[in-house]
Amino acid sequence: MPFAQTGALWRGRLTVLAGLVILGLNLRAAVTTVAPVLTRIREEVALSPTAESLIATAPPLMFAVFGALAPLWGRLWGLERVIAGAMALAAGATAARAATGSELVFLIATGLIMAGLGTANVAVPPLIKRYFPDRVGLMTTASTVFLVVGQALPPAFAVPVADRLGWRWAVGLWAVGSALAALPWVVQPYRQSRRRRRAGQARPARKGGRGARVVRSKTFWGITGLLVCNTVAAYALMGWLPQIMIDAGAPPRQGALWLTWFTAGSLAGALVVPVLTVRLRRPWILVVIMFAGWTIGLAGLMLWPLRGTWLWIALTRLGDGNYACAVTLMNLRTRSPKTLLAVSGFGQAVGYSVAALATFAFGQIHAATGSWSWPLTLLICTMPLGLLGGLVACRRGFVEDQAG
Repeated sequence: MPFAQTGALWRGRLTVLAGLVILGLNLRAAVTTVAPVLTRIREEVALSPTAESLIATAPPLMFAVFGALAPLWGRLWGLERVIAGAMALAAGATAARAATGSELVFLIATGLIMAGLGTANVAVPPLIKRYFPDRVGLMTTASTVFLVVGQALPPAFAVPVADRLGWRWAVGLWAVGSALAALPWVVQPYRQSRRRRRAGQARPARKGGRGARVVRSKTFWGITGLLVCNTVAAYALMGWLPQIMIDAGAPPRQGALWLTWFTAGSLAGALVVPVLTVRLRRPWILVVIMFAGWTIGLAGLMLWPLRGTWLWIALTRLGDGNYACAVTLMNLRTRSPKTLLAVSGFGQAVGYSVAALATFAFGQIHAATGSWSWPLTLLICTMPLGLLGGLVACRRGFVEDQAG
């Protein structure tokens, strides 16, 4: 493509592109930074077992609550301003969490961090549809790739940074990234307003939506089922994988490295799955393959955690491509950004609600039984439900047509 055409393609969208990249890098950083250094935090903050389960549960729980509120806030104030405020909240709470010695403050700060990230998380698919309707597959790929990179970096650096500077630095450094992620979304509304003034256009009125109607759509529930199953398994392992490996006999540093492999391993699916979902006439084939990966990988971690670990984790990462598939299907099965915001908000709210309960139960079942086999078995049993949802979501049709 000639340079002039390339420049025209991105003109007026570079700030949004930069915003999506920086946002993606920071949407999961605060989620994966605590688990590798949890033992050290426990020594200084005196976290109880219940508090540790709440910390693991906080990401999906707050993503659910504030993901459900994000569509309303987006209609009232605009997606860009909502993201800016959400990431500013996450930055301040991350700094507070790193500075405190109180269990209560640590838990409240964790909740506020996840509230900010959960709000921003829901806004990404509608922003892609609004600014890049001609590049949905490409931009979903790019956004998911940077999200995966942002998940993988904290576990890789947490233990070395904690060894040198202490766990507070390992946890608190990511406040800078959250603050930077807010900046493009402060600039973008100003740029839009300036362009409208130059063109002599009035500011468009913010219209209310009837997003609740999406619950009448079977496609919506199919996408939601796909998200629920994938999110439950992903957040359960994200919160507990290092401890599973340590309890099996691995040293703490190796447990952190396995979490890095777990988070970074999603990169391959993030690169390939959105494009394949757009281009394949039968994307359900992808869903079947990915759920097979989840099932075999979880069974391997349960039966032989220290033998073939890289393979079991790799298979779960193949399965985690279902997240990128679900986000892409949100774009493909809706006609307007307003409907997409409702699907993203309500769908992710349901998914993260179930994941929150499952993640808490995962730790509590282990505490009651003294074994990781029971909670891992329950995760395996959820896979057929997610597969059914994925098959429904892959059938052609639009949410608007089904919702009425």
